[in-house]
Amino acid sequence: MKKKNQSFVNGFNSWWKLYPKVSEQENSESHVSCFEKWKILENALRLQKTIGHEYQMILDQKKKKWRDILSRLLDVILFLARQNLPLRGHREGISSDNRGNFLELVNLLSKYDPVLKEHMLRIEHAIACTKSKRVDSYLSKDIQNEFISLLGKELVGDNLDIHLCRAQGYDDAATMAGVHGGVQAIIKEHNPKALFMPCANHSLNLCEVHSFGSQQQRKRRYKRSSIHTLSLSQACELEHGTSDREAS
Repeated sequence: MKKKNQSFVNGFNSWWKLYPKVSEQENSESHVSCFEKWKILENALRLQKTIGHEYQMILDQKKKKWRDILSRLLDVILFLARQNLPLRGHREGISSDNRGNFLELVNLLSKYDPVLKEHMLRIEHAIACTKSKRVDSYLSKDIQNEFISLLGKELVGDNLDIHLCRAQGYDDAATMAGVHGGVQAIIKEHNPKALFMPCANHSLNLCEVHSFGSQQQRKRRYKRSSIHTLSLSQACELEHGTSDREAS
């Protein structure tokens, strides 16, 4: 086997030796082979046919997909925040009838939005195939909290002065209403004038849930409602009857 010329690899100590070696290098088998590979690569790069380019296209598509998904999830959180609505539900399991405002709103939008629809179908398929709940869904409470934390930092960056806050209202969960480590307590440490008031809607909802907590209570409530309705009907009949008699 012909020994390769190492002069163009190791370099030259005497420049006068360069001239005769150049022609030898140009006609050598290794140089011709490298030149052909370089031209093939140059042509592939020009036509965007390289493996690296294909991988980059796949990577860009995935980045766009997740950016679109996260943008929609962020919009859901912003909507609930503007409407002063809680994100999480009492039970967020798959079998739950009401999984909370965040998950239920995402499910609703997935019926009409193709991006969220594909995302939710992928999650259902992954859970069914793996029999596991650990799927990259970006719907967990940790992701929600991370979004809220980022939004909080953004508000701080917008020079939102917490000392101008005069009231705050949340549900009765310990993480929000707790007197020691709750959000309202942390805010009051910075601004004692930010008075806390429990969410009236949430408190009313808890009353309704507990009042209908048992079958027997539901039956009693239904009977009282029926009696009340009957009394109203009788009152209307009596009133119309009295009016008719007075008219005659």
